[in-house]
Amino acid sequence: MNINEHAPAKSTREMYIKATPDAVWTILTDIDRWSTWNRAVSRARLDGAFVPGSTFHWISRAASIVSTLQDVERPRRVSWTRESFAMSAVHVWTFEASGTGVLVRTSESFDGWVVWLLRWRFQRFLDRALEAMLLSLKTAAERHGYKSGIAPE
Repeated sequence: MNINEHAPAKSTREMYIKATPDAVWTILTDIDRWSTWNRAVSRARLDGAFVPGSTFHWISRAASIVSTLQDVERPRRVSWTRESFAMSAVHVWTFEASGTGVLVRTSESFDGWVVWLLRWRFQRFLDRALEAMLLSLKTAAERHGYKSGIAPE
């Protein structure tokens, strides 16, 4: 699954992280622990196994969100979607080993009537959100203990 290139709001960001691809994968895919490293998430819970078709519930900036896993290719790619009354979203993450770390790329698109009406606001929000999430992921992954791929207790 890829983002909707024709959506009114879409963004792609990338960042080099000095950690193994497996370590970064472990942090990002441990949805139940998102709130421990991502300040934008106050609560998150995966319903079942981390496999395509599974859903997860999370709260970000007072918005309650339900997402569905689509692609799960450890440790190279993961994507999920979100559908609601007013909008749909596609979020894709890729991980490419490079030197002593990993190049992490994240892309997301927002579509729907409310996004078309307020596309400049959604675009600004999306750009900032992806940048902040990448920076939070980098900080968590480069902490002592994450380089091995094992999350601290």
